[in-house]
Amino acid sequence: MYRISEVNFDIIHIQHKPVAERIIQFYPEIDKIYSIHSEVISLEEPVEHESIKKFIAIRPEIKEHLINKFNIPDEKIEVIYNPVDNTKFKKTENSQGEYVLFVGTIDYLRRETIMDLIDWTKEQNKELWIVGEDRGNYVQNILLNSHVKHFDATWNLEPFLKNCSETAGIQLGRTTIESWMCGKPSWIYKVDSNGFILSKEKFNPPTDIEKYYSGNVAKQIKDEYFKIV
Repeated sequence: MYRISEVNFDIIHIQHKPVAERIIQFYPEIDKIYSIHSEVISLEEPVEHESIKKFIAIRPEIKEHLINKFNIPDEKIEVIYNPVDNTKFKKTENSQGEYVLFVGTIDYLRRETIMDLIDWTKEQNKELWIVGEDRGNYVQNILLNSHVKHFDATWNLEPFLKNCSETAGIQLGRTTIESWMCGKPSWIYKVDSNGFILSKEKFNPPTDIEKYYSGNVAKQIKDEYFKIV
C-alpha cells in the first residue's frame, strides 16, 4: 500500500497502532488526533510522531498509562469518554431483572472475569447471561453451568440491559455506561494484559452521567479538532 494521490484533509483522526502507523506513512504532513481505547491491548499502544497533536484517552487510567509508560506529556492527552446514545439507553420503570449481564467477546482477556462471575452468580442464586462471540471455544464448558445462558453477539442490547439486575465487564466498557444510563449498577473488573483479575468493584450510576452522552462527547471531540486546525 502506498500514497497514490493528494488529499485535502485538515485533520485526520486515527486509532489502532497498525492503522496509525500506515496513515502516518501516507500523510506525515497532516495534523492528527489519536484515540486510545485500552491500556492492556498491544493494538492500542500509541505511535509518536510530530503530526500527532493530541491523544484522546477514553478513561483516566489510560491517560495515566500513556504518561507513565510512554512518557507522553500530560497536556497532550485529553480524557473523552466513550459516547453512548442516551435517547436509546435510558431508565424505565419496573425493569429490574434477576440475572447478571455480561457483554463482550469471549476470549483470553475476559475468561478469568467470566469464570469469577460464574462462581459468584451461583453463590447468589442468580442467572448469568453472556452475550458475545466465542473466540476461544470457551462456551461449551461455560454452559456446563446450568445457571449460565449464552447469546450470540448483537447490537440490540436494550432488552438485555432493561431486564437485568446489574451488568459486569472488564475496565470501563460501553456496556457499563449503557447499564448506568438504564439505571443499573455495574461490576467493573480491572484485568492485566493476560486477562488476570487485578480488582473488581461494583459501581452505581454516577451523578455526572451526562459526560457519556453522545452529543456531549461529539462536541468535546469537535472542540479538539478546532484547537488544532
